[in-house]
Amino acid sequence: MIVCIPRKTFVVSVTGGNCELSCDFCARHYLQAMKKISDIPSDNLKYTSLLISGGFLRNGTLPLPETDLFNTLSSRFRINLHLGFFDRNLERMIRLKNQVSVVSFNFLPVRSAIAHISREFKEKDYLDSYQKYQEIGFRVVPHILLGLCPGDDELSLIRKLKPFAPDKTVLLVKIPLEKSAERIDFQRIRKFILTLKETIPQSEIIIGCMRPGGEWRKRNDPRLVELPVSTIVNPAPGLFPDHGVSEECCVL
Repeated sequence: MIVCIPRKTFVVSVTGGNCELSCDFCARHYLQAMKKISDIPSDNLKYTSLLISGGFLRNGTLPLPETDLFNTLSSRFRINLHLGFFDRNLERMIRLKNQVSVVSFNFLPVRSAIAHISREFKEKDYLDSYQKYQEIGFRVVPHILLGLCPGDDELSLIRKLKPFAPDKTVLLVKIPLEKSAERIDFQRIRKFILTLKETIPQSEIIIGCMRPGGEWRKRNDPRLVELPVSTIVNPAPGLFPDHGVSEECCVL
């Protein structure tokens, strides 16, 4: 298992702290710690890659800067672009394909999960967008947020993901907004990981940075060693000192 400490990836929000959806996925919380495009370092001495994300518009797309900027940035950094639904500007998407290394895509095509994000979205929006990204030639890494919907619905996501045959899948764990709220049980995470590996065996499983911290992480991170997990991001301090370390965003 690889330990990922992504200190060489500079994290940018193209919308600052704003998001028109402000859904239960992150409730704008994670946007607050991201930097602006104008903050990107002018040299590559400390950072070798960028995670470009941001808040989504009401239609589920990410408002992107001009592609000329991506030309400049891609000559200096590897880029992980966290996109929402497919932008109808096909020409622009085709240009982007040659400017980014990978697309991160939240994969939640099940009604009970979508209800936490927008009443306007449909399962088809996720499936069609994923397919269009693949047809253009993007390398797509799906991100699945556990704890957003009932366990049986979570497992159905695996069946829907299988036709896309991802080489990597990032698993996130919902962090309740209320500190006193109950965290997801680890046995549910374990069942999901085992089912995912059995169903899509070629997909590396990554435990992403978005998951509860503190005692929950101290208690549950060590259990991942016994599961088919290839990478864990920012494990609890002191864990896995003998494992290999990656210093860029886990999908890179």
